[in-house]
Amino acid sequence: MSIKERQYELVLFGATGYTGTLTAEYITTHSPTNLKWALAGRSASKLARLKGKLEGMNSDRLEPEIEIAALNQVELHDLAKKTKLIINTVGPYALYGEAVVEACASNGTHYLDVTGEAPWVLEMIEKYNEKAKANGAIVRANKYGLKAIRAASRPWALSPVPGPRYAKPTGRLGVRVIPELGTLTTSITGGVNRAMVHRSWGLLGSGHIYGPKFHFSEYMKVRNTLLGIIVHFAIGIGLLALAFPPVRWLLRKVIYAPGTGPTKKQTSKELLEFRAVAIADQDVSSPGRAYARVRYEGGMYYLTGILVTEAAMVILRGPDDIVARKLGGGLLTPATLGQPFIDGLAKASFGIETKLL
Repeated sequence: MSIKERQYELVLFGATGYTGTLTAEYITTHSPTNLKWALAGRSASKLARLKGKLEGMNSDRLEPEIEIAALNQVELHDLAKKTKLIINTVGPYALYGEAVVEACASNGTHYLDVTGEAPWVLEMIEKYNEKAKANGAIVRANKYGLKAIRAASRPWALSPVPGPRYAKPTGRLGVRVIPELGTLTTSITGGVNRAMVHRSWGLLGSGHIYGPKFHFSEYMKVRNTLLGIIVHFAIGIGLLALAFPPVRWLLRKVIYAPGTGPTKKQTSKELLEFRAVAIADQDVSSPGRAYARVRYEGGMYYLTGILVTEAAMVILRGPDDIVARKLGGGLLTPATLGQPFIDGLAKASFGIETKLL
């Protein structure tokens, strides 16, 4: 069946889990009311209860259908053939994600998730990028040892083309100061986010749009240099400790289990803010500089629902000239969705500020 003739525009797989439910709520209250979509998972009774809950949140929209599907090849292929796009909220993705990616890549179905598992992303690129591209599927995407994690975290590891070499901008103490940003130290998410940004660099004009000398570094802001040094070494020691099974066992005891999470009241005062300074590649003494700030107030789990839903709307109903379509599909990044994705986030209560310095 042609992707234009499919029964649904969007299927939310894993809808009754913690993140899946929050995503379903955002779709219900913020997506176009004529969206043809379905809730998918293993339990018909849980899906029916969720559907009933959603009906009371927005009675003016098309109700979602219910699709029963488990993590097996036959049912996932059948599900992928019914829809233009699948949002997958069933994690950890390294354990449960590949079967969904394979079904979507094989059937030309667009795929979105919220993974931060760089080794898994690298494996999916190697296995399914060409298949997804051949079928026109846009795919946006711990069993891994330290060797695999290091391989996926290398600069440009996820980029489709080799990137430039550049010196590490911080010394052994892991601290630097940028006037517009303050005192900065190591960010625990820096390696994963750098890998995704580097892939965007390679996808967008094979590096020519961002520039041949482009590099990206992420940091966490701290009050002073001493605290920055402490945080830098604490993160390093903590990551090394994860190599030991007792530490991982203890960690599983104190974090939320898959499918669970904090209450809305507990997350109501959460805040996420990114600030960035970009320096132009100009051969002058004072190159141009730009500043950007992105601010979101609300639960971080709910944020994942916002991100995947707004990305889905661009893929399903956005303009034809976005980079993701020009590339013909494959395992891509949000940057390939361009300005329409940014506009969607701005409407979803993201504070976005940009200015030239």
